[in-house]
Amino acid sequence: MIFRPLRQNKKWFPVWTSFIAINLFFLVPQFNSLSAQHNLGVPPVSNHLKSTFGGGTQTWGISQDKRGVMYFANNDGLLEYNGASWNKYEVKNKTNVRSVFVHDSGKIFVGAQNELGYFFPAGNGVLKYHSLLTLLSPEDKVLEDVWDIIEFNKSIFFRTNNALYQYFEGKMQVFRSKHGISSFGIINDELVAQNEKFEIMAFRGSGFETMVADFKFNSPITGFIPWDGDTVLLTTLKDGIFFKTKNNLGPWITLYDKIIKEKRIYDAGLLSGQRIVLGTSKDGIIVIDKFRRAIFHLYKKNGLQNNNVLSVYEDREHNLWLGLDNGIDCVFLSSPSASIIPDRELQSTGYAAAVHNKVLYLGLSDGVYTIPQREYYDPFNTALYQKLPFTDGQVWGLKSVENSLLLGHHEGAFTIDLINAAALQKQAGAWTFALLDKNHLLVGGYKGIDLFKKVGPHWKFSGKINGIDESCRIMVKDQSNNIWVSHPYRGIYRLVWNTGDTIRPTITFYDVKAGLPSYLNNYVFSVRNDAVFCTEKGIYRFNAKTNRFEEDIDFNKNLGHIGRIKHLQEDEKGNIYFIADEEVGKLIVKDLGIKKEVIKIVFNDLKSKLVGGFEFVFPYDDHYVLFGAEQGFILYNTDKGNPIDTNIHVLLTKAMAGDSILYGGWFIHDKGPNVFQDKPNKFQVPYALNSLSFYLSSTNFKDLSNLLYRTQLEGLQSTWSEWSTEQKYTFTNLAAGAYTFKYQAQSLDGRISSVGSFTFNIKPPWYKSKYALSCYSFLTVLFLVSLLRRQRVKFEKEKAKLKEIHEEEQEINLQQVEDTKAALSLVQHEKLEDEIEFKNKELALATLHLVQKGKIMQSIKAALQTIIEKTNHSESKKELQSLANLLSFDAQLDEDWEQFAYHFDKVHVDFLTRLRKKYPQLTPNDDKLCAYLRMNLSIKETAQMLNISIRGVEASRYRLRKKLNLPNEANLAEIMMEV
Repeated sequence: MIFRPLRQNKKWFPVWTSFIAINLFFLVPQFNSLSAQHNLGVPPVSNHLKSTFGGGTQTWGISQDKRGVMYFANNDGLLEYNGASWNKYEVKNKTNVRSVFVHDSGKIFVGAQNELGYFFPAGNGVLKYHSLLTLLSPEDKVLEDVWDIIEFNKSIFFRTNNALYQYFEGKMQVFRSKHGISSFGIINDELVAQNEKFEIMAFRGSGFETMVADFKFNSPITGFIPWDGDTVLLTTLKDGIFFKTKNNLGPWITLYDKIIKEKRIYDAGLLSGQRIVLGTSKDGIIVIDKFRRAIFHLYKKNGLQNNNVLSVYEDREHNLWLGLDNGIDCVFLSSPSASIIPDRELQSTGYAAAVHNKVLYLGLSDGVYTIPQREYYDPFNTALYQKLPFTDGQVWGLKSVENSLLLGHHEGAFTIDLINAAALQKQAGAWTFALLDKNHLLVGGYKGIDLFKKVGPHWKFSGKINGIDESCRIMVKDQSNNIWVSHPYRGIYRLVWNTGDTIRPTITFYDVKAGLPSYLNNYVFSVRNDAVFCTEKGIYRFNAKTNRFEEDIDFNKNLGHIGRIKHLQEDEKGNIYFIADEEVGKLIVKDLGIKKEVIKIVFNDLKSKLVGGFEFVFPYDDHYVLFGAEQGFILYNTDKGNPIDTNIHVLLTKAMAGDSILYGGWFIHDKGPNVFQDKPNKFQVPYALNSLSFYLSSTNFKDLSNLLYRTQLEGLQSTWSEWSTEQKYTFTNLAAGAYTFKYQAQSLDGRISSVGSFTFNIKPPWYKSKYALSCYSFLTVLFLVSLLRRQRVKFEKEKAKLKEIHEEEQEINLQQVEDTKAALSLVQHEKLEDEIEFKNKELALATLHLVQKGKIMQSIKAALQTIIEKTNHSESKKELQSLANLLSFDAQLDEDWEQFAYHFDKVHVDFLTRLRKKYPQLTPNDDKLCAYLRMNLSIKETAQMLNISIRGVEASRYRLRKKLNLPNEANLAEIMMEV
């Protein structure tokens, strides 16, 4: 913010003095009821350099969207940080961005120099700037700097030094103050502003009204912090902190008012846990709890890049972001770890720690530092850590033994009291200590083991242990009072004491021949008062009966496959802390009576911070443990060590198709709270850009170094990829079709994100596109039509030619056929005539035979009739009459008719057959009559053929007419001819 020179005004002093007693009254009891939680050390800080984020120096404002992505108002524009990469966006006039506010709608409102507006993603998820200056009249467009943005009653308010600009439902209103506006905020559901006379005014719809008439500040208000009930804390630039209720206004007294006023509060904010953060212009940040205690102070010497803090913001995971005069820092307030650096700027490595007589002793590479055990430490106390005299140099070990505190040092072994360190003996160097019994002490040194005996209250040197001249850095005692010494590069020694001899124990050396998996990296530690051996292939125990090392199956099962175990440390409750190649954590042992349950907790954020090769763990109390670190120590709150309630968030920050941005990172879903695009794109990818790259990130900023990712491209891959730290995934030469890119993140402690997805479609190449296929189809049809037409023309020509040839050949063939037919017809005619002539001859013969036979029969019948008439003999007459009758019957049964009928049908083309079909009602005698009519025989000839009388023939002809339903005048012979 920019402020005009301030005037001193002392009229308010009598007003607030009446509140001092009240403040102190509540302040003192609060200090007597301090919380048991430690504030020793400072939380970890992540420094983002200007060269990293690619922006300008000052960062004036900070905000966060629903995805967790951070936005910073910077001198070079709007900065975006998604956990993996930084992006920069410029406003329309490319000036400094002074303020930023992310609205629930997804609009990112910004205020700049003579510019205000918002960023909003286009259909491809890339932010696009929209200026609101077009809503202002020409005289209102001269804005100067837009310093603050607040949402109030569904309106967005922008503050400049001269006016408030209200944006509501696409319209802009301007409200000016006679004496300018130096700050504004919200107090008890009212929008208030402070003018350049430091008066507080309430904004009530159409303008400003004086809110507090009898109270004036001497400094601009820099923060409006909702505190408790109707109380709002007002931080000022130079006059400290005030409280405002509906009825009262006065100073909010702390023990640090002088410091706060000197350092100047430039920005302030409310933190989780009812704490406030003060960003100062000269000395970093100060965090104050609800008891008005400063719980930590962060500045350039203990973590920040710069002491001038311009903006503060707590994100949704309780990380504190700081916009600095040069750079951006993130303080991980929710981290379970805190850094302890006793030697301040030296930042020496931590190697050992111990608590003795309620004093914490910390051994570093430059000596021993002490600090009393307390529940609360004042971060402004510059004398918190005291260095012990005569301890300069490398410290290796600290151990409390029999009311003595022993120091292992590069210059030998020492005893420590509250103010001094006294050497036990001058020697090359001491690593560690082991109490053989209450009167004998072993000191592992650079060149073996020394024995000390207790004489009165002091330890006196008794001699060097014979038989071992190795460096004895790691040494423990087991349940049988044996001493085990491990050498990481050779093997393991066991020292067994003989009765009455403390100088010459029996020493046995063990290596791979005794069951150890390797000569290298063998360590021994004490767990449950027994020796436990860490090797390259897990935990082993020594079997005294077999004199061999055997794998501890239960121990290894609980630890899992985490690589080489480098350190084990048991606390007073029997829980075991471990440090391995791949993990740092704790095994919590729960005694359930019949069996014990072991729970494993991993401390993910410690793995890369500890001292390699000299790992150190010290259980400080029931809630905290100290780890030796490359810079001092890490005080770790084990209650926060497994944040299973914290979700993992994964983002697809960018999708590239070739060198083009296909997707800019903003959500494109049609449902849910993250709908920000105005016109979502269907993400159609040209075939020429069928090589795609996807970039993943997470907004779990504290866990960034401990996250793994996996992906699956549906349409190409049937299974997920393996978990890895890779955040960029590239797929080349993808075939045309629909794809869905699925992605997921997982923390090392097993927390896993939901599955994200991104669907896109690769268009076919131009030669396979719908238009190309249509053209191909059209050209194919055209070609086929042309080919058909050409073939048709060719066919017609060939057809015409063939037709002509055919017609000629046909004429010849027809002529030949005609000639053949004529010849055949002639032959057939001749043959038919011969056959007809032959048949007629046969028929004539048959007919003649029948006629002759009939005549003969008639003659015989007539002769018999004459004889019958002449004879008088009755018997003879009777026999002759019978013979005559027989002749008549014989005529009907004569087989000659069959022969006649056969020849008749041959000559007359199956006449009788057709006759029977046409007139089935006719009798055989009728058939004969019709045949004879067809032959055009006379009545007389017919009578002879039928062997009846002429009168009988006429009767038969009459009956035939009746059967054929013919009139009497009908000519039967003609009718038979038609059949």
